[in-house]
Order: sequence, then structure tokens, then C-alpha cells
Amino acid sequence: MRILLTPNLPASVRALAHELVPAGCELEIMAPSHPNYDQAVAAAECIMGLPRARFDEAFLARAPALKLIQLLRAGHELIDLAATERASIQVATVGDTTSGIVAEHCLMLMLALSRNLRWQHDAVVNGRWLVAKPWQLPSGDVDSVPEMQFAGLAGRTLGLIGLGEIGSRVARLASAFGMTVQGVARTPGEHARDGVPLVPLTTLLATSDVVSLHVRLSPETSRMMNAEAFAGMRRGAFLINTARGELVDEDALLAALTSGQLAGAALDTLQKEPPAPDHPLLGRPDVLLTPHTAWLTRDSWQRTLAFGFANVERFRAGQPLWGQVRPITPPA
Repeated sequence: MRILLTPNLPASVRALAHELVPAGCELEIMAPSHPNYDQAVAAAECIMGLPRARFDEAFLARAPALKLIQLLRAGHELIDLAATERASIQVATVGDTTSGIVAEHCLMLMLALSRNLRWQHDAVVNGRWLVAKPWQLPSGDVDSVPEMQFAGLAGRTLGLIGLGEIGSRVARLASAFGMTVQGVARTPGEHARDGVPLVPLTTLLATSDVVSLHVRLSPETSRMMNAEAFAGMRRGAFLINTARGELVDEDALLAALTSGQLAGAALDTLQKEPPAPDHPLLGRPDVLLTPHTAWLTRDSWQRTLAFGFANVERFRAGQPLWGQVRPITPPA
């Protein structure tokens, strides 16, 4: 079976992929910018990886041999499922392989925001060790430096929008920190898990100190965090997004931060990646950004590649795929 792994990846990941590829498979690793990419697409029976462009009818027409699309992430919004169904192409994700890693990243962002980690770090490296403790200043003038307040997580309320595998893991971690957790289910299959009560979205926004997003991108969730949503949040709350950048209206977020309606935001993903150098959220002291790496740790490539290649073997054996995506049939 001919497998095209795309885009191009670091040397260590390429070596790992060649180690893990099943016997009897021919693996090619190539970026879309490579001059032979179209030829590789035309010959591929399986395309595996992290696509950056939509796999639509036009793309599939360039891949007449394609039988399987194995994504190395949980999201599948770039795949035209109706087109793959018509072409009898199976689609699978890595499911919950990196859910625990993403949940840890989410908690890291919560802690960094609540303790104002960025401000504390900058104070130390800029020679302002005592700026948060003015009573230790030699002058003894405790009013000479603005007081900096830090908050803990214990006793605060976390609102989870989406209670799938990642949201549920975040709930368990947050509960261990002493937070009160509430959630909103966004799909019919979601229900109260691990004792997390479900409340209406308006209630969650109005009563949560931290709101964290854990839903897939869809027409219904695109820019769900807009001006109306931010206005309905508890004043001084935090927003965490480790899901998809398009869930957040960035202009509305900027306005909410500037007005003080939100005290801060921590985002692992933006509407456009990478952001422009003059992106208005860059450089703000009340915004923490990570480069869409919530899923990425030392062993995440091992996990996702092993999962993907195991699915290739299942496909070749005629077995049901793990993490298979089934097209959603629109209502009549």
C-alpha cells in the first residue's frame, strides 16, 4: 500500500515514521510545496498527516487511487465528508490519543493566567524582584508600587463548553485543584460525566471565573465566542481556547479585554496561523499564546504515528477503523 505522509516533518519524526510503517507498505513523506507532490497524491492509496488545505472534490479528483485518509489529529473539519463518501474513501482521526496531553496544557494555561506568570517572570528578568512585595522595599513605602494581585484556582468556577474526552479530562484535573466545574454539552451524545452538572450556556458564561472551549469547529460553533457571549461572561473572567481558533471572534475578544470585561485570555490557536507580526493580540500583557502545541509533547508523535499505522493495518485486514469519521447526513 502506498502511503503519502504530509506535510514534511522534522528528521526525527521522519525516521520514526519509517520505523513504524507496516511491512509491505511504501512510505513517502512530502510537503505540498514539493515539485513531485501532485504525482505522489495521484499514486497514494493512503494519505496520512496534518493537512493545511481542504480535501474537497477537486483534491480527491487528483487522487484516483486514494482509499484511506488517516488524519494525525482529532479534528476533521478540512475533509469534505460528503465527497469522500461518494468516492468510497474512508476517513479516520487519531481519536483521543492526545486528549490527556491537551488537558494538561489547558490546566497549565489556567494556572499561568490566574497567577499572572508572564508578569511575574518579566518582573524578575527586568530587575523588579520586589515589585510584587513592596513591603520589602528599602524605602518602606508600600504605596510606591502598585499592588499586584494573584489568584488561585481553588474555590473558583470553571465552565467547560464541550464535555467530550478532553473536556472531561480537564474537569477531573480542575476538580483536583479544588475548582467547581460545570459544563455545557454541545452534541446530543454528550451528557454529564464525572459528576459535572450541565447548565445552559448563558448560565455557564455568567457564573464561571474561567471558560474553556472544547468543541469541534462547525458552522454552529464558528465564532461562538462573539461580542454577545463576552458581554454575558462574568466580569474579570478568563477565556481558555485549546480547540480551534475559529471558535473565537478575535475582534470581539480584543474589545472585551480592552474594556476589562475579560481579565485575560490564553489561546493555543488563532483564526490565522501563524499570526501576522502586527496581530493586535500579540504583546498584550493580558494574553498568553502558545503556537498550537497543546497536543505536542516528546512522545505525541510516537503515539499518533503508531495509531495511524495501526489503522492502516486494520484497513488492509478489512477490520473496522479506530477513530473512523462517518459523514453526517443532512436532515431531509
